[in-house]
This record gives sequence, C-alpha cells and structure tokens, in this order.
Amino acid sequence: MPRVHIKTNIFLSKQKKRNIFDEVKKVVDAVPYESGEFVLADFDDEASMMFGADPGESSLILEFYVLDKVYQKVEADIWEKALFLMTEIVCQESGISPSRCYAYICQVPIWSYEGKNIEKGLLKLDE
Repeated sequence: MPRVHIKTNIFLSKQKKRNIFDEVKKVVDAVPYESGEFVLADFDDEASMMFGADPGESSLILEFYVLDKVYQKVEADIWEKALFLMTEIVCQESGISPSRCYAYICQVPIWSYEGKNIEKGLLKLDE
C-alpha cells in the first residue's frame, strides 16, 4: 500500500504523470510484500522550490511512503534499487537531471484502507 509523492517546480502534463505512475507501479510490483495495484501517487508540480547554487533551475523531490513493518521485512538493497529505479523514471519523464533530485523512503507506522488497518486485514506479514 505504498504512496509516491512527487514535488517539482516544473509543469508535468497528465501524460507524463500517467507514465510515471504506470512505471512506478511496475517497480513496486517487484518489491516483496508490495503490490503495484495499491500504489497511490500524488503530484505537486509547478511548486515553489529552490535547490543548491542555482535555485532557479528545475528540481524535484520524490517521497516514497511504505508501511514500517513491510520496510523491515524487505532487504535494504531491494529498497535501494527500487528508489534508484523510481528516481530514474521520474527524472527521465520530467527531464530533470538526477543531480537536481532528492529521493527518500518514509516509513509509516500504521496505514488504513477502507477504514481498516491493512496490517490486520490485507497484509499477511507473519506468514
């Protein structure tokens, strides 16, 4: 049940957003205990952002939110690879250099879907 939040100071067309969403879902599908079917992506384009020595240049931040218990069960190198691939996708679609992008994973202690704690319903982490 991951969430991807992308914030940038450039305009992203609906097609670019859709391309990013579709490709990120494929990356998430490759992560154990995750499913691209449940990816939620939100975009905050044309945001007021400044980065580095040239604050007027295009920049981007990619935040990937995942349930803490899922994060703990998956090997660190898998998360590193997934974050690298998502960054590559977003940079390619946006045209922003990877040197102007930040990306990180946020671990969320509890997540609900349809008003229920997914850890107790949809996920079977103890199996």
